[in-house]
Amino acid sequence: MELVVDTNILISALVKDSKARELLCNERLILYAPEQILLEINAHREEIIAKAGISRRRFQGLLALLMVQISVVRTALFRKFLKEALKIAPHPEDVPFLALAMAYNVPIWSNDKGLKGQHRIRVYSTAELLEVLRNP
Repeated sequence: MELVVDTNILISALVKDSKARELLCNERLILYAPEQILLEINAHREEIIAKAGISRRRFQGLLALLMVQISVVRTALFRKFLKEALKIAPHPEDVPFLALAMAYNVPIWSNDKGLKGQHRIRVYSTAELLEVLRNP
């Protein structure tokens, strides 16, 4: 199953050993994210480290391990969908994720309730994704 991964999923996986972390390593999933995901993670790095109670070194190692599973897509490859995504995005930071999902014609994996409020792109929460994978 192909999905665009929202930043909140990656943050959740970095903060604790969770279902999100388990799913990020699931070989049945083909995961994409816009390059913005790295900027957002970096902007929240100290907060994530504090919440997780880990060292900066452990954070970097864990981030590198999880990012191996995610194909980071340059904005140039989905630029033509940005205007359309802007019209339906509940928050400006959601625009690249929606545009990438439109360009690749795949759902988004996110626990953001606001993102689920738009009706153009299917959004799976972690719980919904676990259910889909249990019942192929």
